[in-house]
Amino acid sequence: MATNLLLLLVASTLRLGEGGSVIHLRTGKINTDEIDPIQEMEVGLQDEHSRLYLVNFKETTEEGKGAVSGILHEHLEEYIPDNTFVVFADHSQIFKIKALPHVAWVGEFKREYKVSPMLKKDASKLNVILAHDTHRDSTAAHKVAKRMSDRCDVHAKSATANLMVVDVKVSQDTLKVASCCAEIEEVLWVEERVAMKFHMPHGVKR
Repeated sequence: MATNLLLLLVASTLRLGEGGSVIHLRTGKINTDEIDPIQEMEVGLQDEHSRLYLVNFKETTEEGKGAVSGILHEHLEEYIPDNTFVVFADHSQIFKIKALPHVAWVGEFKREYKVSPMLKKDASKLNVILAHDTHRDSTAAHKVAKRMSDRCDVHAKSATANLMVVDVKVSQDTLKVASCCAEIEEVLWVEERVAMKFHMPHGVKR
């Protein structure tokens, strides 16, 4: 349930247009008729590291979901309307998924799809949402935070199961930092972290 809600942050909704050829992201849209899925995937498939992909079904069925789940060895629950899923897969897995008769199109979930267009260039903190619940693995959050810190020269820490908080240095370009964070394979979405304001009841002092 938490994962499904987080995906709504990535797409206000991800919908397929007429003919199932247009996927609307919050950062723009993808016309699958204009993208060769093989070339699209080959860009990011020079190694065996797992990464995020969009998998569009011809029609979402339990049989189709079960077939993909069998390849990934995990429950397929990261659903985006309509008939599209975000999956975390390696080279071998994604080509097996692409070959399934239930699947209409597969494409890499690219870095540019992951950064909020509302992100301010002077933002000092970022929310980095992950595709998976890192609390399932006690070391996963630490590993992601370390890679993010090493690659992007930032301080990253785990806030919740799917959320990392990143501090941006005054000397750094926030948009470049966000783009760097988006290159981390598990990252689903990057946005500005806005401080929550709580209003105290009348007559209550802080």
